[in-house]
Amino acid sequence: MGKIIMIASLKGGVGKTTVCAALAHALATLGNKTLAVDMDFGVRSLDIALGHENSTSPGCWDVMTGRASLGVAAEEDERSDNLFFLSAPMNVDSIDDSVLTDKMLVTFLKNAAREYDYVLLDMAAGTGKLLDMVSDSGLVDTVLVVCTQNAASVRAAEKLGASLYKTGDEKVRLIINSFVCDGAGKKDFVGVMNIIEHSSVTLMGVVPWDRRVEGLISSGKTVIEDKKCSAGRALHNIARRLTGESVALLDGAVPNRYRIKLY
Repeated sequence: MGKIIMIASLKGGVGKTTVCAALAHALATLGNKTLAVDMDFGVRSLDIALGHENSTSPGCWDVMTGRASLGVAAEEDERSDNLFFLSAPMNVDSIDDSVLTDKMLVTFLKNAAREYDYVLLDMAAGTGKLLDMVSDSGLVDTVLVVCTQNAASVRAAEKLGASLYKTGDEKVRLIINSFVCDGAGKKDFVGVMNIIEHSSVTLMGVVPWDRRVEGLISSGKTVIEDKKCSAGRALHNIARRLTGESVALLDGAVPNRYRIKLY
């Protein structure tokens, strides 16, 4: 069975979808058959982050509700034979208990885990019925809570982390995204140790801010495609950690002279 990774945030605008797209691509380049699933039925932007915005394939809703098989719906990414994508539905923005049941969702997750080494679920920002259903399924191996170093974002990560501990505190991990090294300790920007302390979530990785990220996303590329992008290198490190490899926090992503500023 493959591993199911849920990527979530309580606060929008923290780069959760960018993180999901990059991790999925990185895991695929590491030789793992990987499925990225857009579970944000309201905003549905993972297709843009992966460069699949013109996709006409059936999405995850079609698979969950039995309208299409997983094998038919999963769209192969041209950049890697190991990377596949399932879009969010266009006309569904809420979960109707009479349509999607816990059993249907569990069946979908189990089938995906049988077919793929890693299944990444890009959840909608905030909490809601679908987040609860996935959390309660008992099938999630890792929950990645994404935040930035902004104080309000850290508080949101603390609240979400606490609500997700029902899945098991050993499963919940924190990714600090768009970290500005020069901002650590300044007004409204806290350091890594303070974020860990206040969020009470075990750290999985720190992704430094990089001006290249926005341009890569707008061109339909993931951040790991630019070898000069420090954010991409950091997310590649996180992908390696997800596979069980031991990798230093910012190995190859941030020069040593800047790392003292993280704390």
